[in-house]
Amino acid sequence: MIFPDQFIPLFEQNGFCTELDLYMVELACRQIRQWMDEGKEAIPISVNQSKLLFYKDGYVENLCEIMERYHVPAKMITLEILEGLALGDAEGLNSRIRELKEKGFQISMDDFGSGYSSLNILCSLEIDELKLDRAFLMEMPGHKKWQQQIVMEQIAQLAKKMNMTTVAEGVETWEDEAFILKAGCDYGQGYYYSKPLCAAEFTEKYM
Repeated sequence: MIFPDQFIPLFEQNGFCTELDLYMVELACRQIRQWMDEGKEAIPISVNQSKLLFYKDGYVENLCEIMERYHVPAKMITLEILEGLALGDAEGLNSRIRELKEKGFQISMDDFGSGYSSLNILCSLEIDELKLDRAFLMEMPGHKKWQQQIVMEQIAQLAKKMNMTTVAEGVETWEDEAFILKAGCDYGQGYYYSKPLCAAEFTEKYM
């Protein structure tokens, strides 16, 4: 087993991450198409997108070509981007986001709160979903749990007022789930709900 933190940095250096990102979109579309053909109620799938690919010429066209090949509506794919993409060129990023949303894709900001997060990012970007970094659920030196909950509550309320869905990452216990529910998050993600599953296991268990 080779974990993402082992190969993704290398792929980002050699540029292969652009091929990997598009391949993962194709795999997601293939799975959604399979669910549809089997008469199952297909659910949207989120796919991470790297900075190199997001700004690449022909990116939107490549995505649309994949969607058309499998006859999958763009709304079934959520594209996850990192907050770092907004640093230095928020307007350029927003222009690309608008282009994708016009085609029907959903846009999610992953790991919000892990780096140089700014509430200005939420004001300037037209995203659909905000994924709160697992750090909000971790015990951090010098921080009290109630302080972290206040911050998460405020972010969740702000996102809701801006018509964004919130997802809390790193939910591993029932205490974590109670924490995010009290904070007002819409969804949770983590081992408390399930370990990572291959498509066949997920289909058998949940579809």
